[in-house]
Amino acid sequence: MRVSHLDVFGFKSFYNKTSIHFGDGITGIVGPNGCGKSNVVEAIRWVLGEQRASAIRGHKMEDVIFAGTRNRKPLGMSEVSITVDNSEGMLPIDYSEVTVTRRLFRSGESDYLLNKVPCRLLDVQNLLMDTGLGPGAYSVMEQGMVDEIVSEKTENRRRILEEAAGITKYKARRRSTWNKLESTEADLTRLEDIIVEVKRQVDYLGRQVGRARRFQTLSTELKDVELRFSRHQFFALREELKPLETEFQSLSRDSESGLTQFTAREAELEKRRLAVTEAERTLQEAGVALSRCVEEIHELDNQLISTRERREAREHFIERATAQLDESRRNLAEASQQKAQAEAALVESREEIERSAEQVQQVETAAQQAESEYTESRRSLDGENHKWRDLLREKGERSGALVRLRTEREGLDRAKEEVDTERARIEAEKQEIGTRLVRTQQQLLTTQERLAALRGDLEAAHERRKDSQTSLERARQRASEAERGIEAGQARIQILERVRSGYEGYSSGVRQLLVDSPYTADFTGVLGDLVEVSDGMDRAVESAFGDAVEALVAPDDGSVLDALTYVREHSARAGVFPMNWQRNAATAVDLMQIEGVIAPLRDYVRATDDVAPLVDHLLTNTFLVDDLETALRLARNHAD
Repeated sequence: MRVSHLDVFGFKSFYNKTSIHFGDGITGIVGPNGCGKSNVVEAIRWVLGEQRASAIRGHKMEDVIFAGTRNRKPLGMSEVSITVDNSEGMLPIDYSEVTVTRRLFRSGESDYLLNKVPCRLLDVQNLLMDTGLGPGAYSVMEQGMVDEIVSEKTENRRRILEEAAGITKYKARRRSTWNKLESTEADLTRLEDIIVEVKRQVDYLGRQVGRARRFQTLSTELKDVELRFSRHQFFALREELKPLETEFQSLSRDSESGLTQFTAREAELEKRRLAVTEAERTLQEAGVALSRCVEEIHELDNQLISTRERREAREHFIERATAQLDESRRNLAEASQQKAQAEAALVESREEIERSAEQVQQVETAAQQAESEYTESRRSLDGENHKWRDLLREKGERSGALVRLRTEREGLDRAKEEVDTERARIEAEKQEIGTRLVRTQQQLLTTQERLAALRGDLEAAHERRKDSQTSLERARQRASEAERGIEAGQARIQILERVRSGYEGYSSGVRQLLVDSPYTADFTGVLGDLVEVSDGMDRAVESAFGDAVEALVAPDDGSVLDALTYVREHSARAGVFPMNWQRNAATAVDLMQIEGVIAPLRDYVRATDDVAPLVDHLLTNTFLVDDLETALRLARNHAD
């Protein structure tokens, strides 16, 4: 077996399709550095299935595609084909020549072909295994591989020697077989868990099927009983109906004569009813007018109160403004006094300046001191001038405020006059509305008296009509009593049906204890009937209870012993629990932090205080999860 030729297209530096033929003996490839000698060896390793980009001097597998040059554009794919002479039959295939082709596109798609037939990488690896060909086989010797053979690492030598000895294929098959066995073992474990769960569901469905069949049988029997009972009641009622029909015909004749009289009275009553309707309409209009008057009075009262409040607020504002005006006048008087003091100080300062000037002329030595005194007096005069200007500005502001206050006071006086006028008008309207209200009340009393008289006539007519219908009602009552007798019989049949089918679907031991044993009254009931389950959780709770769902609950241990003795004597089976369960419960496990766990199943079951300890014991460490895989994982991790 030898390589006959190699076809390369688009691989690294090979832009054009290149075919290299290998003759007998040794073929050498010679050329300067960078001409692509190593690319030929890497092309052989790549077409034989090399998956590591670093083994062919690349960062990613797309680097093997021709990337382009200054004069040539990049290619979109790389293809390498190697042809092997198989005339000696070393490859397990019925061909004298075998061509392996590998293609890689820039999109990441990769194809393998064996003699131009698409295949998998695994098919190529199985074909070349133990032949010395392959990406890591000894047929392609690099400089580093010689060091691996002579190194002290036995793993490297062993890998190459196993490839040469032809046992790599068997080791790979053994490794694959072991992986399949481990996967199969895991599937079997999961299958056993699924079988257990399915078995519990089958048991549940079996009990449901038994109940359904029993229900169908009892339904058929019930229909037969109802049919016979109805037939018997029909003939009995038909005999009772004959005298009632005779009496009914007599009453019908009497009723016809009474109906004629009733029609005449009805016409008269209709006339009076129209009169009552007209009176009620008049009364209603008067009531509407009265309501409008009352609303207008309330609205006027509210307006009067609002106007009074605004008036009081304005009076308070006038008082505050008057106080502020008095304060401004006082401040103005003080400012005038300060101005007079400043003018007096100015006169004194001027006299002091004159005296200082004379002293300057007389005493030359005190000139400097006089000049200092003059400067100080000048600064004091400037300060007094500033104060005088500030006082003038403040006086102007206070005068403007006084003018504004006077204007506002005049406006308040005008508003007060308007309020007084409005108040007088409201008082006049109030008196007029009061007069109208008195007249409306008088009309209302008159209308009520007429309405009372008409209602008395109407009630008398109704009484006469009732008397004419009494005989007819007695006949109808007899028919109703007969119908109630039929309904009572049907109710008794339904009660018997519920009693008879109440425990169908349970085991024979439970039915014997509840129906045939002398201890029937000692039991509180069946556990499944003593608890309430949230909607949609019936099957989950029944699966968690198992056979205990149809177990009996007894008030004490003595009742439990009596029941078990009775069941054993009659060769039956039944579960019995004491009401107050005192056995130590298992240690609770908190699984709520685990992904997939919804809530403890106990949260969906409600029970009375008597049976709550028993329910707690049966549902300890039972959780509702999202799926079966989560349940199996929790069962393995928390088997204890």
